[in-house]
Amino acid sequence: MSTTTFTLLPSGGGLYAEWPYGGDLANWQVVSDFSDATEVTGTLVGQRDLHEVADLEPRGIDSISEVVVILRARVTNTGTPAANRIAPIWQLGDTLVQGTTITTLTDTYTNIRQTATRPGGGTWSVADINSLYVGYQLIARTAGANVTVSECALEVTVVGDIPNTPTADAVTAVTQSTTLTAKVSVVDEAVTVHGE
Repeated sequence: MSTTTFTLLPSGGGLYAEWPYGGDLANWQVVSDFSDATEVTGTLVGQRDLHEVADLEPRGIDSISEVVVILRARVTNTGTPAANRIAPIWQLGDTLVQGTTITTLTDTYTNIRQTATRPGGGTWSVADINSLYVGYQLIARTAGANVTVSECALEVTVVGDIPNTPTADAVTAVTQSTTLTAKVSVVDEAVTVHGE
């Protein structure tokens, strides 16, 4: 058996869409387009976006070894960027989990990768992933600052004998994973800075 990593992008509105966006797109579309030109902006502490993500194709999957929330965020119009903070969030059923607060935002985009534990404990299943909501919450904001998120995704590493001819959904997921990995360059730490 081998491991395969899929990146699942937001595919629907989900439970919350509280971060304003000034255009015609829905929030989940803004953060799934591989573009920093579109971004949602947190304006009030406590605001959340929680998105549905694309389904994981179950064929050939024996287990899920890791689930990671990926965000791409920055803060502008402030002399103290690190005072502005966000946290990844994810929800399964009625259980919402807030990840570790990110205290390293800068005025250029920061790539955030944070391992997601299963809400309620236990091990992840494909059914869990296909029922999961993923997003972000504004934890702290200084007056006049713009805290923005341009990308959000869920990276799922699975163990199993994945078919050589995957379904269309699986092909899409692999393509998305390749594209997002190229954009989100990660070194050793959960959080790295990607200069534009």
